[in-house]
Amino acid sequence: MKTGYIDAHCHIFFIGDVNRVIERCIEKGLSLAIETGINPKTNRIVLKESEKYPVIKAALGFHPTDLSRSNELKIYEEINFIERNANKIIAIGEVGLDYYWIKEKELKEKQKRFLYEFIELADRINKPLIIHSRNAEEECLEILSTSSTDVILHSFLCEKIFKKALSYDFYISIPSIIYKDKRYSFLAKTPMERILTETDSPFLDPIGFRKNEPWKVIYCIKALSNLKKIEEEEILKHVVNNFNRLFKTR
Repeated sequence: MKTGYIDAHCHIFFIGDVNRVIERCIEKGLSLAIETGINPKTNRIVLKESEKYPVIKAALGFHPTDLSRSNELKIYEEINFIERNANKIIAIGEVGLDYYWIKEKELKEKQKRFLYEFIELADRINKPLIIHSRNAEEECLEILSTSSTDVILHSFLCEKIFKKALSYDFYISIPSIIYKDKRYSFLAKTPMERILTETDSPFLDPIGFRKNEPWKVIYCIKALSNLKKIEEEEILKHVVNNFNRLFKTR
């Protein structure tokens, strides 16, 4: 059972000097960080780092922008790799849809087709899905409604359909940038029993620019405390309880 700060989504492999990053995280009270792969190369890095550092748990996936430009045979090979390593990971991710960077219709269709494949994989190996959705949130929610496994919406920043996202009872992984960017204060409306916290390190830095690290999830707790008018300790307790409930059988 975890008790300290939890970063539900980060990419430490982008930061460098992993030893020092982990040292800082532990010093600041981080209990656990889910490091998410985005392609075959980073999936293998994530596995190695999770084996070396107890504070890191691995999630393996295929980011939709990487997937769009990848050979389909290689994508299926990576799906098989993830399934073979199911006992070493905590979730599948990040996967999803991205229409911000990908504009071609045929590549959007490819993303959707493989999102269904990852949903089926998640159902087979009983792992939650960590979902990226950018400029494709509504379509993503519709596809995810077919899943019987738990879903974590990573940095879901679309206020327009936020209420719809909540209606599916997915977990909302709130990024620490909410501390700096007031546009995302609507995320504080997430029910307490569905809140997770994340940094998306090294991106979405709450106090700098692309120098984010997992320990800065602390700023997400601070922001939620201010917006919800609830003590930080109470927010943290709910995040930890949500995490333990989500992963207790996995």
